[in-house]
Amino acid sequence: MPELPFVEATRLHLLTKGLIGKTVKGMDIGWSKAIGITSPNVFKRALGGKSIREIDRRAKYLIFRLDHGTLLIHLRMTGSLTVVSSDTIPDKFTHNVLFLDDGREFRFRDPRKLGMMWFLEDESSFLMHLGPEPLGVSFTEKVLKSCLEGRAGPIKYLLCQQELLAGIGNIYADEILFHAGINPQRGSNTLVSYEWVVLHQCMQSVLLRATEMLTNLMPIQPITRESNGKEGVLMVPRLRGGLCPKCGSSVSRLLIRSRSSFCCLSCQV
Repeated sequence: MPELPFVEATRLHLLTKGLIGKTVKGMDIGWSKAIGITSPNVFKRALGGKSIREIDRRAKYLIFRLDHGTLLIHLRMTGSLTVVSSDTIPDKFTHNVLFLDDGREFRFRDPRKLGMMWFLEDESSFLMHLGPEPLGVSFTEKVLKSCLEGRAGPIKYLLCQQELLAGIGNIYADEILFHAGINPQRGSNTLVSYEWVVLHQCMQSVLLRATEMLTNLMPIQPITRESNGKEGVLMVPRLRGGLCPKCGSSVSRLLIRSRSSFCCLSCQV
């Protein structure tokens, strides 16, 4: 599933495409199950004639604030967004398209058809369950510690809980813990003071670096669980038999709360 770096890179990429100020003139809904809350017809009527005023992100959600209401998009496992000229031939995975007033098309490509779109009058109530943003200016080591310390479950599991921290998922939780040298199976109550500092530093450095690299590579498809870092974004191999880039030991695959977790048991203690 696309996580914070990919979603933020998508947001930054869309800003370069000049979407701000553009008006939605119509929509082609090829996959109606992607429309949440309202019916497809109500969704189309709600978006028609609305102009995009701002593109924001909260956790893994892309937020398109309009002159009235909000378009919210979650890419889920394989979703991606592009803005192209109307004469560009869509591939078979392009299911939902917004037609813009400048003749271009805003396309939602999603091979597995898991992505979602919502039109909301009030976005705040929809997103209020989410925890703090790991890249927010007020997100300090103390905030991180207060979010996770003393909670039940392995640290890997806690990092992925969106109500505790917003935007981190399976892949980047592994990557952060690998850089921090922390075993993903450890409980949060076993971390000592310096480990909270290291975890906070690695969280921000990993997410910032990945966002920058993915932004430079846009447009690309999301990194999936099968990815082995071919984009140069990930260090820890996500394949059986992969070797740790730090010590050369074989990377282990663990199952933590039903999630596949890749780590080096020599480097992560």
